[in-house]
Amino acid sequence: MSVGMLTITHHQLGQQLVDIASRIFARPPENLACYGIIEDCDLDTALSELQDICASLDCKDGLLILSDLYGATPYNLAKKLMNEYPEATLVSGINLPMVVKLFNLQQRSRSQLAESLATNGRIGIIIEAGESE
Repeated sequence: MSVGMLTITHHQLGQQLVDIASRIFARPPENLACYGIIEDCDLDTALSELQDICASLDCKDGLLILSDLYGATPYNLAKKLMNEYPEATLVSGINLPMVVKLFNLQQRSRSQLAESLATNGRIGIIIEAGESE
C-alpha cells in the first residue's frame, strides 16, 4: 500500500507527536509529512503549501490526513485539501496513541488506517478516579 499521510495541526503538535513515536520505534515514519498552522497565517498560502506537500507524497492509494481539533483551522484547511484529493480521509483528534498505531500499520489501506487510528485514539483515553471520589 502507498497511502500518503499528513498531519495538519496547530503549531508543531503533529510533528512533536511524530517525533516522539519515532523515538519509540527508533525509525522515522514513511510517506508522512507534518504541517503546523500558526496564528494569523495566510490561509491561501497555507493551502498552497499543503498542496505542495501532498504532491511530494506517494498518494497512489489515497491520502490520510490527521488534524488536531474538529472544526478548527487545521481541520478546515484539511477539508479544503480534500476537494483536490477525492481519495482522502480525514481523522480529527490526533493523539499519541493514534500516531504510535500509525507506525505499526503503515501498510494498511486508507480506510483500515483511519478506522484503526480512530479506535486506538479512543482506547488510549482512560479515566481513573482517586479513591476519594
